[in-house]
Amino acid sequence: MYCRPLVIDVADHRAITTMLRSLYTYKGTHARTLGFQAGERFVEVGTSRDPNWLHVMSERGIIGYVPKNYVTNDETDAVAMLEFIDGCLEATHLNASERGGNYSRGEQEALQKLVDLRQKWHARCPPATAPGKRPAPPPPQTTDVVMPAMSVEAAVVTSVSYLALW
Repeated sequence: MYCRPLVIDVADHRAITTMLRSLYTYKGTHARTLGFQAGERFVEVGTSRDPNWLHVMSERGIIGYVPKNYVTNDETDAVAMLEFIDGCLEATHLNASERGGNYSRGEQEALQKLVDLRQKWHARCPPATAPGKRPAPPPPQTTDVVMPAMSVEAAVVTSVSYLALW
């Protein structure tokens, strides 16, 4: 499965966000920071005024800040990134449904960012490799038994004879 490499126009300045992976365990100490275990994945969903922190969404659909020196870029292909984004979208909707369908302002902004990211990442993949696409079913197997051709008249006579037996 091959997806085209990303080519960023230098004049565009809107680089596509990559997946992040935590290097260490961190216990969130403030209401807006996320606690996480080593190896958890995130996607950046906003900006931070402090260059030492990143505004991210976890794979559980939770939004918050993580220390920049606790995470690293995680190289991934476009299909895996799309599946991760889809999981974040689903988790966010699930979290909101557990609160009666109410989305916080941060969740609304993150959802829009995720939808935009998904479109950009989807553009990197040929349609055949994009998640959610089912392959066409295989053609039916042919059998060695060949039914003899029958004229319409013969079929009617056979049907009438069969019904007469009943």
